[in-house]
Amino acid sequence: MAVTLEPDDPERLGRYELTGRLGEGGQGVVYAGRGPDGGDVAVKLLRASIGRDPKARDRFVRATGAAGRVADFCTARVLDAGVHGDRPYIVSASVPGPSLLTLVDEEGPRTGAALRRLAIATATALAAVHHAGIAHRDFKPPNVLMAEDGPRVTDFGTAEALGGTSAMTGQIVGTPAYMAPEQVSGQETGAWTDMFAWGATILFAATGRPPFGDDTVPAVMHRVLHDTPDTGMLPPPLADLVTACLAKDPARRPAAPHVLLALLGPVTAPGDIDGLLAAGAAAVEGTPAEGTAPTPPYPPAYLPPAPIPPPRPGFHPHAHDPRGPVPSGGHPFGGHPSGPPPHMPSAEPRANTAAATAAGGLAVLTAAMLVWFALHNVVTAAGPTGAWSGVAVVNVLGGLVGAGLLTIPAGFTFARRIPGAWTLCGLCTLYVVASVFLAPLLWGTSLDSQLRFVFGFEGGDGVAVALAVIFGTLTAITAAVAGSVKSRAGGPRATPVLPGTR
Repeated sequence: MAVTLEPDDPERLGRYELTGRLGEGGQGVVYAGRGPDGGDVAVKLLRASIGRDPKARDRFVRATGAAGRVADFCTARVLDAGVHGDRPYIVSASVPGPSLLTLVDEEGPRTGAALRRLAIATATALAAVHHAGIAHRDFKPPNVLMAEDGPRVTDFGTAEALGGTSAMTGQIVGTPAYMAPEQVSGQETGAWTDMFAWGATILFAATGRPPFGDDTVPAVMHRVLHDTPDTGMLPPPLADLVTACLAKDPARRPAAPHVLLALLGPVTAPGDIDGLLAAGAAAVEGTPAEGTAPTPPYPPAYLPPAPIPPPRPGFHPHAHDPRGPVPSGGHPFGGHPSGPPPHMPSAEPRANTAAATAAGGLAVLTAAMLVWFALHNVVTAAGPTGAWSGVAVVNVLGGLVGAGLLTIPAGFTFARRIPGAWTLCGLCTLYVVASVFLAPLLWGTSLDSQLRFVFGFEGGDGVAVALAVIFGTLTAITAAVAGSVKSRAGGPRATPVLPGTR
């Protein structure tokens, strides 16, 4: 449901009249609009600026052009794109209906036929997106719209179009709760990344909870890298498929066509990728596609999936373009575009695991002490005998801002990112120096009295500051160790495992 435009919103973007706001997220604002023919459209105005950089504009044009070639199988088709000032926008078909996130929040988890229909629709959409040679890179429940004729995947052109600008700004494209390990660790992303997000999204739909939690960003990133969600509540074949898609090593994840073929079950296998996409869309709509067996769209029992032929020796499921020729003896549906995925973890130097975990944990404790310090000042100043002063305001703002600044590099330190570890070391060092040496200069007190305050553990303020300084010092030391003692995450290359090929 669109709401009224805000005063700062544009009234038009290119040829499209904007009629209301549909939503707003980290990447931009989505507007309801009308095209030149009067038809309804959705227009997303991105926050990223491509300015006058011709390379960035060229990347944007190429990415949106590829998104426009995605077949209309369970997707919200990309219709147009342009630039408003220095901000790009993408126009897609309007899809009436709530997002999967909203539907699950309001009605509860999906089960039975509804869950199977969702799985087939989203696998079909991702197979279509990957067949066009692009990856979604931000697949998540808010980007699945639950239309009357079946779920539709949207926003698949956005992250691809942001590829150039994100590299210049250092922005991470993705939502932590649905990011794959390679996104968290700064590795190469691609279609294999979408399959991890597909598994996480299906698990959310079936349980009503993000599989890696929704609390702090560092905690979610740590679970993405190290935890394995329980898929036991899912029916076959979804349980095996979701488990395979949530593999930490991208090379062990099945490609979207393999997932779709397993979900379709007892149908006559189509001869090519276009036939498979048509069969998937037909299953969602409840009508058999040409060349498929006229089976009910939602079998009462989840019948065993059609067997997937095992790969020939040396055949890699992600090793060739899905639109190219099929290797002799290989599977008729190719793997992910853009070549083979990286194996996780890669050979890139990473921060020492033990030191990075210790530094991240200590940083969280330091941030907690700063929040305690800020809240104690709020309670004291707002109490019956208290009064707000300049010192109280500075203490509250300083505590909250400091805590917020620490959580970001803490998350990257948990992910063993060396720059994150050194950033965390620098911030904690700055905090300790400011608390002990700069505060006396700011408030006109002596160094002796400041040391007594910091390490005197007197009152709520004193305890919070003392613990924050102690934890901050330990964080700086362990973060420096994590950034200095590097390790290479390597290991033997695993044999790809697909459902049905064990």
